[in-house]
Amino acid sequence: MTADRVQRARMSARKANKVTQVFGDQYNQTGADDEQTIPEKVQWPVWVGGLPHPASAFQRRALVEQEIIGPHVGESDDILCRVLVGDGGVGKTQLAASIARNQRDTPDAQGRRLELLVWTDASDPELITASYARAARKLCLPEANESDHAAAEGFLRWLPTMELRWLIVLDNITELRHMESWWPDGHHRNGTVLATTRHRHALVSGGNRRLVPIGLYDDEQATAYLYRRLADAQRPRLFEQKSAVELVGTLGHLPLALSHAAAYMIDRGCDTAAYLHLFRDTRNQLPDLLPVEADTDSYGQPVATALLLSLKSLEAREASEAAGAPGLSRSLLQLIALMDPIGHPKDLWMTQRALLHLQPSPKGWQRLFIRRAPDVDSQAVENALVQLHNYALINQDTAQSPIRLHALTRRAIFDGINAGQLPVLARVAADAILDIWPHPEEGNSELATLLRTNAAFLIKETHPHLLTEPQHGCVRKVGRE
Repeated sequence: MTADRVQRARMSARKANKVTQVFGDQYNQTGADDEQTIPEKVQWPVWVGGLPHPASAFQRRALVEQEIIGPHVGESDDILCRVLVGDGGVGKTQLAASIARNQRDTPDAQGRRLELLVWTDASDPELITASYARAARKLCLPEANESDHAAAEGFLRWLPTMELRWLIVLDNITELRHMESWWPDGHHRNGTVLATTRHRHALVSGGNRRLVPIGLYDDEQATAYLYRRLADAQRPRLFEQKSAVELVGTLGHLPLALSHAAAYMIDRGCDTAAYLHLFRDTRNQLPDLLPVEADTDSYGQPVATALLLSLKSLEAREASEAAGAPGLSRSLLQLIALMDPIGHPKDLWMTQRALLHLQPSPKGWQRLFIRRAPDVDSQAVENALVQLHNYALINQDTAQSPIRLHALTRRAIFDGINAGQLPVLARVAADAILDIWPHPEEGNSELATLLRTNAAFLIKETHPHLLTEPQHGCVRKVGRE
């Protein structure tokens, strides 16, 4: 919004008796009879909501923070909000808190200090409403004595008139459809909005919002975190360079997992080499290796729960859509979890044998009306893959790119597969690999190499189910190497 547009909006709002005028630390509102209310004192600065405590051994990501805050050459004046988008556990909240803390404590280029900071849990629209209402009351706005909803709306109407420096942080947005009424407005010269979410839906962007993808730690950040965390606990001897490098790779460079793993090692006196051995033993499950009691940085959830939180939201959406196929996302993820995390072709799940497996199983009275059950075809699988990407459960750069799955997300899904299901799933995945294997291989050596890598991974992860008689054809394909 340009300065002229802001001024016109203020004049219009004042004529409609909808917004407070700002005079230093006093607020007046023109009444219906052009009478002014009695000025009320505001205690500056105004803070609403508490910032999360810094994570232990927090790693600054200067380039990422610069990408979030800017300035950016050629960026539109309308950009007010930066939306931090990334998978569960990558540290979006901690990054937002670090930026908020820096803005709170550091004057800007013009020497202005932050006068208004609102941090709110945005996982539920009612929590946003309550935070905005608290802000309205701390700011002594005329709507302060009204309901939370009315006070929150009053706060949003007032915010564009705020000529002092302000910051709003909307952490962990989950209900995108209910957010449209609660995005703050204003001018970027005075205000900043930060938001964090896992979702990559189109609803997140648009308006005056810019997406900033937040990724994993790089090798240097991950190993530095692990060493500093152990050293701060007076356990530097638990860190061994070679095994530590392998461990951060095995944990997928995920900040959340590194935090839990370090706490486990500190509590048990287990060094990086011993922990790596435990983690690679697939008989040990994530809740045991990354237990909830290792949540020393108050992430609030076990790692497996945090990684698969979006799956519950997606399953709830599937259940509410009559035209959908309930359970398709989880069934598809279980097959994907048998593949190598580095990537596999999506065409695997378009094969007839994969589609047959993905058909919903009728239950109870539904058996009498089996024809009414929605059929899963290639388009349904395509749509499900799009939703899995939008909910940050898989990664796919383009519609034709390989499907990638974070190693720990894969492990969390794999751990949840019933032992009785594994032989069936292994055969379905192996059949799908053979169904799209190129003949001759020389005609598409890149695809053949990718499939051979995934076949080897599948055989290892589902051992011995593809080796028992009759031995699956995938074994012979891999055996050529």
